[in-house]
Amino acid sequence: MRSEDDENTKQAIERIEGMGLPAVVLRSPNCFEKPALDLMYKEIELLGEVFGKKDRAKEIIKLWEENVQFVKSRTQAIEDQDKVKVLFLGLDKKSREKGGAATVKGLEDAESNLVETIVNAKNAYRGSGASNVMSAEQILALDPDVILLPTWSGYHPPRELCEGKPFRNLQDLKAIKEKRVYALPWTPCNCCIRLEHLVNLMVAAKAVYPEKFADLKVHEWVLDFYKKLYGVDDEMAKKLRSAQWLDWTAEQDF
Repeated sequence: MRSEDDENTKQAIERIEGMGLPAVVLRSPNCFEKPALDLMYKEIELLGEVFGKKDRAKEIIKLWEENVQFVKSRTQAIEDQDKVKVLFLGLDKKSREKGGAATVKGLEDAESNLVETIVNAKNAYRGSGASNVMSAEQILALDPDVILLPTWSGYHPPRELCEGKPFRNLQDLKAIKEKRVYALPWTPCNCCIRLEHLVNLMVAAKAVYPEKFADLKVHEWVLDFYKKLYGVDDEMAKKLRSAQWLDWTAEQDF
């Protein structure tokens, strides 16, 4: 992960400042040893100061805090032995080119951090690293209850994992047999934590603990979220939902 101590980053900042332009450096939570939401909140506050939008920054932070608390209120009482095992499984073909079956995310990754600390589930992979290439045998040994498909390398729908020939050796996974495989919203590479990441959290919460979020319709919730976050109307909110590859939530009434 890059930081202001990285030599290339230092040179980039020096070049920008050398042109007489003020530079503000933001660091993704993934740049820290332990990602945490308060790091993102601080950066929202900083951007509010930079652009003269302090009140709006506070509103966005409040929107996040309310929804995070909503999830926590339903999951924090879950005992350790009852936590669902989740695996972030990347289907990027590069992993197969390297001799593996797929990639998995480790504990220090921001996605994993949110699922463990807020959704109160357990990452089935207890190692480190954000993109670990694993063989079919290693993935089968993890045997998660739920599989979440990251989208940083492109959209990979559940049917790709459940029906695709490259993954025929994974069909004995419990999550596939029980049809508990879900695609996450569009997540650009190196931008794991951003304003829309709250959508990832809601998808994960309902996927992991459907009985606790039976009253939550993600496809409806996300429209309200976009309208509050961006001040758009219902029509534009639906377009944003499509842009984040979430049409399936409406089609499946998820």
